[in-house]
Amino acid sequence: MESLNLFLEQWNTSLEANPLLFGIVRAVLILVVSYPIAIGLKLILALSHKLIFAKTDTNIDDKIVTILKDHAAAFCFVLALKYALMEFQLALPETSKRTNDAIEVLRHIAFIGLVFVAARVIGKIIREGVDWYLHNLPSHLESKQIASIAPFIRRGLQLVSIAIVLVIVLDHFDINIGSLLVSLGVGSLAVALAAQDTLANIIAGIIIAVDKPFRVGDRVQLFDGKIGDIHEIGLRSTKIKDFDNNLVILPNAELIRSRIINFAYPNDPIRVLVLFSVAYGTDLSKVREIVLKLATAAPDYSDAFPSGMQVMDLQDSGVLCRLETFVTDFTKRFDTEVMLREQIHTELCNAGIAFALPRRVLLFPEKGDEGRGTDLTLVMKQPPSAP
Repeated sequence: MESLNLFLEQWNTSLEANPLLFGIVRAVLILVVSYPIAIGLKLILALSHKLIFAKTDTNIDDKIVTILKDHAAAFCFVLALKYALMEFQLALPETSKRTNDAIEVLRHIAFIGLVFVAARVIGKIIREGVDWYLHNLPSHLESKQIASIAPFIRRGLQLVSIAIVLVIVLDHFDINIGSLLVSLGVGSLAVALAAQDTLANIIAGIIIAVDKPFRVGDRVQLFDGKIGDIHEIGLRSTKIKDFDNNLVILPNAELIRSRIINFAYPNDPIRVLVLFSVAYGTDLSKVREIVLKLATAAPDYSDAFPSGMQVMDLQDSGVLCRLETFVTDFTKRFDTEVMLREQIHTELCNAGIAFALPRRVLLFPEKGDEGRGTDLTLVMKQPPSAP
């Protein structure tokens, strides 16, 4: 024990005699102590999550605790590094200018790292909070609307977070933000002229987010006739996935200037039309009964609107009819049309109802009457069947 006390006294005497060594020791102790502090902070967060937050009805508090626990070690280390460098710098003699400058640069780097770690933690917490809030909005807001609004809110918060971080960092380096903003304002005109197309697309993206002409997941028909589903709505462009599973990327400014058909508005049920022709003399009431029965028996049939069969035209070959029905969703439209065509063909054939076929009328003069043209025989000939 006496030897230990003697060692400590000699150590204290050497530290008092050598301020640089004393500063190095204090800096190392700060770094060493930061490790158990980080472990203790993570244990406290884990224990509080198990005893308190895990028992709540919402999961937003669980996600916040998880974010804090994941970044606790990095935050403690960067903070300890900043103060360790400060202690080491205070112990340096004034003659060590280069060393002081190097330590000053490291302190600035540690401060920037501390700001970015804190900004990352706050950004993740805000993003989780926004997602939780959007998914708990009133029931009258559809999931498609939420999916369209969420990217704009997240990106807007990211821009705000980046701006706050830049302001804090610039203020740390004693840079006058007001004069910087004035300088940026002078050059912003040239930037705006050079990037006017990009700015127009961004403004158009904001208009799309507010006006909501379409939402993520809606099926639309573009001005060139191409049909696809809205995959993503961004600030600059909108991505549309076509039926070939390709992404069509269109600038937002071009979209708001064009005419677009949205099959998902105003309601989810969408009309299905199936055209077919039957021969003249067919009992149309029987045809109507058969096709309406098939329409109402479809797996995705919607009774939001009544189904019906209309006679559309009296053509040369037969009677053109149209079956009109509705399905629950626009994604079921094509499959239902194909299925109804097959079923109509099968059921009408089973009922003995003939479909309209092209016919050719040939007039032949009777034998010996080539020069007369009055007594003619009417011959109805159908084209040969396909091999």
